[in-house]
Amino acid sequence: MCSCIDEIDTRTGNEKSTLVVESYLVPNQSINSAFLSTSTVINTRNQEFEFPEDASITIEEISTQETATLFYDGSTGLYADTDMIIKEGETYELSASIPDQNFDIIFAQTTIPKPVEILEADLQQEPVLVERADGTYSLRYDSELQLELVSEGFEAFESFNFSLGGGNASHDLEHLGGMLINQSKLENNQMLVSFYTNAGFDIENYVIEDISFELRTVEESYYNFLLSTSKQIRSQESTGGQPVASFTNVSNGFGVVSSYNPTTKVVSVR
Repeated sequence: MCSCIDEIDTRTGNEKSTLVVESYLVPNQSINSAFLSTSTVINTRNQEFEFPEDASITIEEISTQETATLFYDGSTGLYADTDMIIKEGETYELSASIPDQNFDIIFAQTTIPKPVEILEADLQQEPVLVERADGTYSLRYDSELQLELVSEGFEAFESFNFSLGGGNASHDLEHLGGMLINQSKLENNQMLVSFYTNAGFDIENYVIEDISFELRTVEESYYNFLLSTSKQIRSQESTGGQPVASFTNVSNGFGVVSSYNPTTKVVSVR
C-alpha cells in the first residue's frame, strides 16, 4: 500500500519478532560497526527493542570464502572484527543469529562500490553574512562541485549546516547533517552546496581557512535505507504524518547491510 509518495507501514503488531541489524562496510578498513537488536512490533509507531550480547555474527567475502567472526564490544554496544580488511569491488555476506530459537537467522549482502572523483570544488563568491531568525548571524559559503561519475549510482554528502543543491537529485538527511544525491538526476554532474557556520560560531574573532567535507559513493541499499529513515523521522515529528515503511535488504529480518566508499575534499576559503 502506498500514499501518493511513499509506501505506508501497514504492520498490525501481530508480526513475528525479528533480528534487526545495521552495518556499513568501508574499503581498506576493518569491520567496526555492526549494530544488532531484536524487534517486537507493537503497532505501526511502536516497537520494543532488546540488545543481545551473545549473537553469532559472521561476514564472508564471497569470491574467496574468507570468513570473519564479529565479537561484541561492551564499550560501544557494537559487534566488530579487526582482522578482515574490506576490499573495493568485493561482495560480502553478513549472517547473524542468537541462541533464542524464536528468532530466525538473518543474512544480507553488499558489494563495495568504487569511489567518485571530485574534479573541482570551488567557492562561487566571498562568504556572505546571513541573519538568522533569532537575530544572530552566520557566514554562508557557496561551493560548486563537479563530479566524475564512475557509473550511475548514489552519493551521500555529510557536512555541517548546509542548504540543498542539485534540485530533485538531492534529499536532506537532517538526522545525519547531510544529504543524499542521485547521480542520474544531476545536471552536467554538478551541484551547488551552501554551507553555514553554526549559531555559536565567533564571526568577529575566528577565521575559517578551509572546509573539509566527505562525499560517499554508496550502494543503492544505503541510499534507500537512510532516505526512508529520514522520512520516518519527519513523519513522526509532524502532526498527522503517515507512518512510512522501512527499507530493508535483510532476509528474515530488518535493517540494512550496506557499504560506501568515501572521498574527502578540502575547499580553501582564504
